[in-house]
Amino acid sequence: MSEETSREIRREIRRVGVLSAGVVFGAVGAVMALLRALLFVIVGETEQNLGAEAELGQLGPLLIVFLPLFVAVAGFVVGVASAIIYNLIAALLGGVIITVIERD
Repeated sequence: MSEETSREIRREIRRVGVLSAGVVFGAVGAVMALLRALLFVIVGETEQNLGAEAELGQLGPLLIVFLPLFVAVAGFVVGVASAIIYNLIAALLGGVIITVIERD
């Protein structure tokens, strides 16, 4: 049986890819907004079936399409801005230090 050796290595994140940060923030926001919109539509349909007035259930298709698109665009802008700000601060003060394990 071979023994696995490992050692901790410290790494510093000096720069974040601006466009990649924007894409990831936008994609995460879109998925979260889609889930939120689906929940609103389900709740609205349930309320409507129970006899309550439900405006969200009637706006369901628009909500499912436009909320994720809007949040994706907003998330992209926030991701780009966050990456730019991080890169400026990391250049002045140093980046975030992470510890990784290297295994043989």
